[in-house]
Parts: sequence; structure tokens; C-alpha cells
Amino acid sequence: IVEHAPFSGVFDGNGHSISHFRFRNNSPSAATGFISQLTAGTITNLTLLDAFVEGGNYSGILTGFAGSGSSIQNVHVKNSYIEGREYTGGVLGEANATNLLNISATG
Repeated sequence: IVEHAPFSGVFDGNGHSISHFRFRNNSPSAATGFISQLTAGTITNLTLLDAFVEGGNYSGILTGFAGSGSSIQNVHVKNSYIEGREYTGGVLGEANATNLLNISATG
């Protein structure tokens, strides 16, 4: 979990799953998620299962914020719990100038 520093590399899950992680962030303004902020980075080929994420604004199971030419492809969230304030979603909280392809949240 990357907190406070944007991730700008490539994270290729290679079709694997990450499961049962829990993350709570008590800051109402910090982005919250498996990777809190994605900036000019790529996340691909990953499934997140049975996760629990609780944050403030900008909260998502995968990432709270994605922007600046980022790309999220073939990412799926299953049977997970998300709680947040504004800009909260099952996969990501907010996307700005981000390429999204084949992403889903179910269960």
C-alpha cells in the first residue's frame, strides 16, 4: 500500500489476485486505496478479492485517485467493502485524464 506518494510505475498483476487486505485511513482529505494515488502510472491484469477499505474523500478499493495520463486495464474487484465520503467507488474514487479499460466491481 502506497500512502501519500503517488505511484507512477507499472504494476502488472499478471492475472493474479490479492485478497483479504484491510486498510483504514482516518484523514478526511488523503486518497485511500491499495495504491492511494496513481499519477502517470499503469495498473493491469489484477483482481482484488474480499478487501476492506475505509477512508475519507477519494477512496477506492484499488486507488483513491488516478490522473495525469494513468492507465487501469483488466482490473476487477470482487466481494469487497468500501466506505468513504466524496469521490468514493468500488474500483477507484476519482479518475482524471485516465485510460480505463475492462474494469469491474461486483459482489
